[in-house]
Amino acid sequence: MSRLLLFLAGILGLLALSWGVLVGMPWLQLGALSPAAPEPLSAMALEGSRVYGAENCAACHTRQIAPGDRAALAREWGRRATVPGDFRTARPEMPGLLRIGPDLSDVGHRLSALALAQRLYASPAGSAMPPYRFLFEPQSNGAPGGEIVPTPRGAALIAYLLTLEQGPLPAAASPEPATP
Repeated sequence: MSRLLLFLAGILGLLALSWGVLVGMPWLQLGALSPAAPEPLSAMALEGSRVYGAENCAACHTRQIAPGDRAALAREWGRRATVPGDFRTARPEMPGLLRIGPDLSDVGHRLSALALAQRLYASPAGSAMPPYRFLFEPQSNGAPGGEIVPTPRGAALIAYLLTLEQGPLPAAASPEPATP
């Protein structure tokens, strides 16, 4: 009987340790982040995040630069490595699956709204990204060859992409200064 109790206590201890490592530690780390949360997304940017998800952009683009990913930093896809606090306002979080296209961690800092619209309408030469012309329509001013403007879904996607900007590191994620 005492062996059974010891076995059950060992199982419960192992479960408690596993929970502490897999759930408790990340909760403590995220809870230690600066309480000043970034601005919530505007209604248009929130709709753009839905378009981003519906068009499955995360299948080809990531939003995470690993520590030591020198290639992504050399291409200036981001100013620093991604930390968990970068996803505090993202609902749902879409860090991405593959990096077929460029990382979008800091695309709002790198590209203007016009540059994003141009890339969505006509993919850059040599790019694997398909054009998303259905997110644009000709402006009806009666003249042939008129201006092409984003549809409401296209404008929302551009607004969302402009919010993808790496801010300063939260206080808890900043490396501790080395003491001599």
